[in-house]
Parts: sequence; structure tokens; C-alpha cells
Amino acid sequence: MDELEDGNDGHGYGRPNGPDDDDDDPAPPDGQGLDIGHLDGNLRELHDAGGIVISELRIAQKFIAHLQGATLENSGLDEESIYALRHPSTGPLHVDADTLLSLKLYLATSTASEETYKSSRTAIMDRHPEDAVLTYEMVKKVCSASSGITPLRTDMCVNTCLAYTGPFSEDETCHYCAEPRYEPIAQPRQKKKIARQQFYTFPVGYQLQGQCRTVIGSQNLEHRQRETTRIQAEIQENGRLANYNDFYCGKDYLDAVGAGNIKDRDICLMFSIDGAQLYQHKKSDCWIYIWVNLNLPPELR
Repeated sequence: MDELEDGNDGHGYGRPNGPDDDDDDPAPPDGQGLDIGHLDGNLRELHDAGGIVISELRIAQKFIAHLQGATLENSGLDEESIYALRHPSTGPLHVDADTLLSLKLYLATSTASEETYKSSRTAIMDRHPEDAVLTYEMVKKVCSASSGITPLRTDMCVNTCLAYTGPFSEDETCHYCAEPRYEPIAQPRQKKKIARQQFYTFPVGYQLQGQCRTVIGSQNLEHRQRETTRIQAEIQENGRLANYNDFYCGKDYLDAVGAGNIKDRDICLMFSIDGAQLYQHKKSDCWIYIWVNLNLPPELR
């Protein structure tokens, strides 16, 4: 969830003018030159004629170029996470008694500090040294693997102006408010830069894989396939549907299935995004988005 303060860039929308607005827009990261070959029609002609002059539009154009070149390797996920995404576990999840105890302890202290889990673990093992309660780092990995919740951390401006991604990924100051991206270097020998603020994204792929690892979860994911087969048979027999009660009944969806663009084993997702006013007396542009798994029965989505 990102929060953006309301503002106007002189063109009726967007952020207020920042200290560097008269400068050139941020260039893509090194080795990733802007490719405008995908543009066509009026937009390409507008670009070639030098007509794209609104800064926010130019930035949006660069984001489009970055999205077209997006891969898992440049997503920010580590090699282990990428391998897990491409080679998912297919069997049911089995945990031993010690791992189950560790998970329950981790969930019970999820709203407390890391030290709370460690202290509780030490107390349990002092009383029951035969119990191999997992370390905090290990139980986090097990929880991530079993639930499909794998966070992706992205640096952001401390004033929530932007995320340092796409054309902003190499910047060290905010394009809008000029606040620095990183904490001041505390020691001369400090090499690692520490972001002042980050936000978390939870890739949906791992969560979908997690749903497939149980019998009930797999059966629920087959709901779309079963309903589609039933609907196609009803149309074939009667020439029409008696009831329209889900998106499976829509012509666009059924045409896509008939053309082979949506297959039986595919998972259909709906992206839903909306703005929200967080404060009664303060302007804010808070955008919340969710993924809706349309393979599931309506009551489980």
C-alpha cells in the first residue's frame, strides 16, 4: 500500500513541483536504455515530434519500458526465491512436532518483538532440552515456505513520494522532495547503504503455489474448470444460460476459453485497485490493491 500526498504539477494532476523539476527526468538504470520501439500510433508520433513534454507522462512512458523488460532476475527476489517459484513443491506439507511447536510459537508472538520469540524459545528449551525449537531465522523460512508469503522489500521515499523502482531505481534522492534515500553513513568503513524506509510486496505466485499443496486447496482451485465445463454443456444443449451468476458466464471469458487462451490448468486472477481517504481532515491519496483468485468458489475469494 502506497500513500501519496495530493499535489499539482502545474498540469492539473500529479505531485507538486519539486526542486529538480526543471532538470531532465531520471534516466533508466545503467545498461537499460529507454526503448521506445513499442510505441505506435499517435503516441509514437507525439514522441518523435518532441510533443511529450509533461514530466509525469514521460516518467510513465519510462515505467512502461521497464515493465516490458521485467524478469524475475531483475525483480529483486534472491536466487533461492526465484528457484522456489520456478520449481514449486507439489506434495502436501508435512511438519514434525518440533517444527509445529516452532510455528505455533512464532504465530503467537507475531505481534511482539523478535526478542520475545527468542526468549520464549530459550525458556522452552531450558525446560525441555529434547525439543528442537527452531531459531527465529529458521522458523521464518519455514513459515514463508509453507504459507507462500515471501516478502519483496523495496526502498521508498520517507515522505511516501515514490518507490525507488523502474526509472527511479538508481536514484539516491527523491525526485519530488529531494529527501535522501539512505541513512547517513555512521562509520567511515560502513559499506552497505541502509534505506531510510521500505515497503513490502507479497508476490502472488508463492501464495497460489501454497494453495495447491493441499487436497482441499487443489479441489477448490478446480472450481473454475468444473463450472466452465458445466456452462459450456448447458449452452451446447439449450443455446443459452438459465442463470448468469459469475464471471464464468461472460462472453469474453467463454470466448477466451474456446480459443484456447485460457486453459483448464490456468489460474485466473482479477486485479482490483481503489483509492481510500484515510483521514477525515487530511488530504491523502492512498491506493489499496488486491488480487482476487477467480478459480475459487465465490464464497472463498
